[in-house]
Amino acid sequence: MSEKKPTRNDNSISEEIVDNMKENLSRSIDEIAKAPASEVQELSELQKEAAEISNNIVIAVAAENHKEHATGVSADATVPKKASEQVVTSSEEITENFKSFTGLYSRLAMDAVELTRQNSRLYGAAIDAFNSHNLNLLNTWISYWKYPLQQQ
Repeated sequence: MSEKKPTRNDNSISEEIVDNMKENLSRSIDEIAKAPASEVQELSELQKEAAEISNNIVIAVAAENHKEHATGVSADATVPKKASEQVVTSSEEITENFKSFTGLYSRLAMDAVELTRQNSRLYGAAIDAFNSHNLNLLNTWISYWKYPLQQQ
């Protein structure tokens, strides 16, 4: 029996496979890159909604408390002025500390993102160098086998 030979040479078949893999992997990477953007958007909207709900709760509780004091049906005992001032001062300090913390956290998060970006660039450069080295090695072997040393 005679074997059926492919209509294309082996090089064009392997090039087609590599090109197909490259195209499919690139498309997959593009799809993966799209997902986090929508997730971040959804988380951002959720965070805004949670902040709005929390603010509404604080406003409603404060309004109810003011209403109770205005009608004179408050169950609260009278708070001494000094204690009231301390609560206000502590509350303001806590708020300022929280603002400072969120500023530091934001800077830390941005620094982490920038470091990740730099690491990605370095990783890409390392992969490029690795691929270049492998290509040079492959070309050396191809030329060695393609043009064997002449015996003397």
